[in-house]
Amino acid sequence: MPQELNKVRKLKVYIIALICVLGLSVISLIPFLISNLQERNALDKHLLAIKQATQDIVYFDEVLTMSARMFAFTQNSYWEKRYLEAAESLDNVLEVAKSLEPRVKDAIEATSVTNDELIAIEMEAIELAKGQRFTNAQSLLLNEQYFELKSEYERYVHRALQDAIDHHEGVLLQKITKTQSWLQRSAFILSVLFLSLVIYFYRYNKKTENLIRSKIDELNDKVIKLETLTLELESANNAKSELLAKVSHELKTPINGIHGSLQLIKSKKVDKETLQLVNNAILCGDMLVKLVDDILDFTKLSSKKYTLHVEKCNLNELLNAVDQIYTQECNAKGIKFHLSQNMVYPERLCDGLRLKQVIFNLLNNAVKFTHSGAISLVVQEQTRPEKVRLEITDTGIGMNRSTQDKLFNEFEQGDSSITRVYGGAGLGMSIVKALVELMGGKIELSSEINVGTKVAIELNLPVSGGEILKSDTAHHPDYSHSLQKLNVLVAEDNKVNQFIITKILEKFSIIPVIASNGQEAMDLVSHDTQLVLMDIQMPVMDGVAACRKIKESRPELPIIAVTANVQESDIQYYFDEGFEAVVPKPIKMENLYLSMYKAVFTSNIQI
Repeated sequence: MPQELNKVRKLKVYIIALICVLGLSVISLIPFLISNLQERNALDKHLLAIKQATQDIVYFDEVLTMSARMFAFTQNSYWEKRYLEAAESLDNVLEVAKSLEPRVKDAIEATSVTNDELIAIEMEAIELAKGQRFTNAQSLLLNEQYFELKSEYERYVHRALQDAIDHHEGVLLQKITKTQSWLQRSAFILSVLFLSLVIYFYRYNKKTENLIRSKIDELNDKVIKLETLTLELESANNAKSELLAKVSHELKTPINGIHGSLQLIKSKKVDKETLQLVNNAILCGDMLVKLVDDILDFTKLSSKKYTLHVEKCNLNELLNAVDQIYTQECNAKGIKFHLSQNMVYPERLCDGLRLKQVIFNLLNNAVKFTHSGAISLVVQEQTRPEKVRLEITDTGIGMNRSTQDKLFNEFEQGDSSITRVYGGAGLGMSIVKALVELMGGKIELSSEINVGTKVAIELNLPVSGGEILKSDTAHHPDYSHSLQKLNVLVAEDNKVNQFIITKILEKFSIIPVIASNGQEAMDLVSHDTQLVLMDIQMPVMDGVAACRKIKESRPELPIIAVTANVQESDIQYYFDEGFEAVVPKPIKMENLYLSMYKAVFTSNIQI
C-alpha cells in the first residue's frame, strides 16, 4: 500500500508541475502581447495621422486652386478670404506632414520652388482680378504652365505621402503576421502542455480509482471479518454471561446451605469460641457471595449493556443507613467513623441501589486498609443543585503513585502483596469507576503512603420535585407472634436447601409443605396455604411459570421468590410476573422473616 500511495503522490507532483509550467507560460505571454499591442496601436495611430495629413493636403491644395479661379471669375472677396485661409491651413498641414515622415518632408522641400511658383501665379491672378484685368487673371490660372506646375507638385508630394502610407501598412501587416505566428506557436505549446496535463490527470484518476476500489474491497473484507468476529465475540460474551449466571447460581446453592446452617448454629446456645468461629464462617460466606456478585456486575458493566434504574430516592435516608452500618464496622475495628452531610435537596432521581454500592465499595476499602485513626464521609451539594460531591477520607496505609495508576484496572490491587495480605479479586474499584461514569460523574483519588487516602466523586443527581418512596426503617417488627404456625409451601429442588429453610421456619413453629419443582407446587397449593416460598430454577416447571399458574386460581396468595438470580433486571422481572418480594440466596434469616411479614400482612390472605 505505501508503494501505491507513493505512485499516486508522484502523479500528483507531475500534475502540479505541469499546471505550474502551463501557468508560467500563460503569464510569460502576457507582457509580449501587451507590448505588441502597444506597438501596433502606436503604428496604427501614426498611419492614421499620415492618411489624415494626405487627405488634408489634397483638400487644401484643391481649395487654393478653386478659390483663386473663383475670385478671378467672380471677383467676390469671399473667395480671396477663403484662399488665404486655405493657404495658411495648407502650410500647417505641410508642417505636420514633415514631422510625421522624413520622406514626406524631403518631397515637400524638393517641391518648395514649384509650390512657390504656384502661389506666385495664384497671387498674381488675384491681383490682376483686383485691377479689373479679368481676362489676364483667368488666363494665368488656366494656361499650360500652371497645370504643369500643379501636376509636378502633386506628383511628388502625393507620391511621397502614398509611399509612407504603403510603408507603414506593410510594417503593420508584418507586425500582425509576427504576432499571429507567436500566438500560433504559443497556442501549440500550451495545447501540448494541456494535453499532457489531461493525460496525466486521466492516468492519475484511473490509478486512484483502482487504488480506492482495491482499498474499498479490502475494507469491505475486513468489515465482513470484523462483523463475523463481533458476532462471535458477542456470542462468546453471551455464553460467558450465561456461564457466569449458572456458576453464580450453582455457587450460591451450596453457599446457601453453609450459610443457613451457620445461622441455625448461631441461633442456638453455643460457647463463645464456637460463636466466634461461626461468625467468622458467616463473614467468609458473605465475602464469597460479594465476590460472585462483583464478577456478575463486572461482566454486565464491561459488556456496555448495563442500564441504571433511575427512581426517586431520599439521600438522607440512604446516608443514615450508611452511617449506622459503618459506625458499627469502624467501632468493631477500633477506629472512628464520621458522616457529614447537609442536603438542602435530599430528594433525588438516581439508582439508589447502585449509589449505595459505590459508597459501600469505597467505605469497605477504607475500613479494610485503615488500622487506626478515622474514616470520614462528606456529602456536599455544589453550586448547581443537581451536582453532588462525595469525599471519603481515611488514615490508612495509603498508596504510592504506581499503585494509584493501576487501582481502577480490572483484577488489580496495585501489587501482589496487597492481594496476599488483604484478599479480594481487585474488582471493587473498577466497578466503582464504571458505575460513576455510567451516572455521568467523575472520580478523583489522592493518596500518600502511611498518611491515608482521599477519594472524591462528583455525580449528576437531578433534584426530584415529587414525593419520594420511603425506605425501610432500621426498626424491625416483632415476628414472634405474627408468623407463628403460618401455613407455608416451599418450592425448592435442592435437598440441602429444603432442610435449611425447614429449620429456619421451625423457629416460628412453621412446618412447611415441601415441593421439589413448580409442577408439584401447583399441585400442593390448597385453600389453607397462606404463603409460598418459590425457587426460580427448578426442573419440570420453573418458579416463574408456577407463579403465573398459581396466581390464576389464587391471585391473593403472596409468593416470595427465593433465588440466587437477583440482578436488577431479574428482580423487576419477578415483580412483573406477580411475586410480592424477592429474597436472595444465600438466605439471611432476618431478610426472610421481614419479607414474609411484609408479604403476608400487605395481602388479603386470612391469618
